[in-house]
Parts: sequence; C-alpha cells; structure tokens
Amino acid sequence: MLELNRLQKLTGFGRAHGSLGYLYRPTHVEQINEIFALARQNGLSIGLRGAGRSYGDAALNSGQIVLDMQRMNRILAWNPETGIIRVEPGVTIQQLWQYTIEDGWPCRGAWHNGSHYWRLPGNECTRQKQLPRRNLRRPCA
Repeated sequence: MLELNRLQKLTGFGRAHGSLGYLYRPTHVEQINEIFALARQNGLSIGLRGAGRSYGDAALNSGQIVLDMQRMNRILAWNPETGIIRVEPGVTIQQLWQYTIEDGWPCRGAWHNGSHYWRLPGNECTRQKQLPRRNLRRPCA
C-alpha cells in the first residue's frame, strides 16, 4: 500500500499541466531498488523526474509513482584529460559546467539557453558521460 502523504500535485516546465503522483525522492541506490519493488507489488509504473523542467508533461506520471532524482546529484569522478565524468542521475548541466570549466571544458554558451537546469539523460543510478571538447582559444564569457 502506498502512503497517502506521498501523493502530490506535480507540474511540468510551463506549469500548464499537472497531475497527482506518489512522489519519492531517493538519496541512495538501495532506496531506488525498494521503490521499484513497491511499484511491482502494487502494479504501478514509475516516472523519472530530474529538475522538473521538461517541456510538456514528460516528468508527470498521473496516479502512479514519480521518482524525483534531484537529491542524487553528486559528481563521482572527473578526468579532465579524457573528458569522462561519472555522475549520479540528478546532476544538472549547470553543475557539470561549474565543475569542469576550470579545466578548460565547455562554457555555458555551449548549451541551449536555459538548458543548464536540465538533468543528464539516462535511467542509470550513475551515469558516465564523455564531454565534447570545444575550441576554447578565447575565454568563455
């Protein structure tokens, strides 16, 4: 049985659409495993939510479980020589930028305006990403 206090109204980026969902905000992989077991026991689906800024209703899962990944936002490993970074699923592009800029990796202008709030794509508990090397002969503004 799901806890009624977890039932919350969630909205998408523009706040035009919303729905009620059972919100869980894990901080560890073990908690994710427990939530998936709970969903199986109750015959429910799980919707993944990063920053909640997806266009439309991509981060909503009406009447079902919503897994909000914002608390799992640690950068686990970074190699500036190879550009490989290992992160938890709640890391935003803004966090990547702030973490890697001192090593000469892409500046904020390398992404779409406003996209620095977005979460990295993927549904793994940790994510490894090869960052693209940019021509940084002039300083980033």
